[in-house]
Amino acid sequence: MSNTPPRLPRTVLLLGWVSLLTDVASEMVYPVLPLFLVGALGMPAAILGVMDDAGAVPWLFAAYGVYIALTHGVLKAIVTDLAPRSLRGTALGVFEMAGGLAVLVGSVAAGLLWDRVGHAAPFWLGAGCALAGAAVVPWVARAAPRV
Repeated sequence: MSNTPPRLPRTVLLLGWVSLLTDVASEMVYPVLPLFLVGALGMPAAILGVMDDAGAVPWLFAAYGVYIALTHGVLKAIVTDLAPRSLRGTALGVFEMAGGLAVLVGSVAAGLLWDRVGHAAPFWLGAGCALAGAAVVPWVARAAPRV
């Protein structure tokens, strides 16, 4: 029996990176999207108000909730299945920390980029983060154990 403590598998750490990068991408876009629609694309602000008055916003939140319900639980199950039994809590903690860090980094970066670089900057960096997250996925697939 080895005295080496169990470690988180590389796959779990890579999934944490994918989560961080893709969550930063989404967190950078959605806070500034109304500003972009009105300020950069010239959409009348009244249309955003009408969308809210017409009840579209609750439906959008409901659709997003369904998306999260269908995907986030699956990702948690994958992370849990890949981690050694003694490190499952740690694996979920790493995965959730990546998402929480993404909220902070993405929102702050979006605001700073919008103010200091321009209205398109958060979208470009968000796209870059999304592409970087997608680029990590093949390493996740290669590192995953075969069943």
